[in-house]
Amino acid sequence: MSGLPPNGDTGIAAPPDTPAAAALAEGDYERPQQGWQCGHGNGTRCRLGPDRRGRCRAGAVCRPRRDGDRWHCTRPADLGGPCDKGPGPDGSCGEATPPCSPRASLRTLRGRAVQVAVVAMVGFLLIALHGSGRDRLVSPGAVNLRHGTIADCATCHGGYDAGPTAWLLAAVSTDARHRDSELCLDCHGLGDHPFRPHAQPPAELAALTAARLASPAEPPRPPVGLAVAARLFAPETDRLACRTCHHEHSGVASDLTAMTDEACQTCHARPFAALARGHPPID
Repeated sequence: MSGLPPNGDTGIAAPPDTPAAAALAEGDYERPQQGWQCGHGNGTRCRLGPDRRGRCRAGAVCRPRRDGDRWHCTRPADLGGPCDKGPGPDGSCGEATPPCSPRASLRTLRGRAVQVAVVAMVGFLLIALHGSGRDRLVSPGAVNLRHGTIADCATCHGGYDAGPTAWLLAAVSTDARHRDSELCLDCHGLGDHPFRPHAQPPAELAALTAARLASPAEPPRPPVGLAVAARLFAPETDRLACRTCHHEHSGVASDLTAMTDEACQTCHARPFAALARGHPPID
């Protein structure tokens, strides 16, 4: 221990191939997936991280390194730099180890912020959807002028009075769409087959489809996107819901009977480029 500087020559770092350097490298490793980090009261991090339960493990602040017949106390600069106390006769560093306290990592803080935001949003929606202004909040837009005299949403939407949970179920339920279509018939008389495409009787519609498929004329090839949509999103044709073709809440002046070429072709057996090109004669 002769010739040891008063401060223990604490600024000397261990060579990279020593066990001390490996231990320092292990302690310096950042683990972004951990929920907790260990730190001192002065804001510096602890050499040892938390265990799996988030408890901080105490570790020596300064680590001894022997160089010949001398011991040196080393500490990384980001942990405070040179140690104030040098090593003892046995080579142990005498620098006191401050306590380590667990701190939530950035990942944990972000997770908590997201949870608070989700809870606040759910609370806001629950309050809003049960308040007096919920009709304005959930309405997707103004109804057509001819439907403007309807004052109660439940007139056309059977699950409206059941509350928000029923609304979510109705949005994805085919049965709910059919039940709502039954409500349309309270005002609209659509003949004996109101839910068949174009109100055609099943037998006549089947005959028209068979004749079209047997036609030798080859229609123009539809665009790829339309062909995919016709396979994936074509609705059932034995019982169409009214809103399959007639879309409300598109404005006061909206046309409830307007249909685009693309909308027609998601159901028709033989796709065509447009009504003017490839569509069979309408008689």
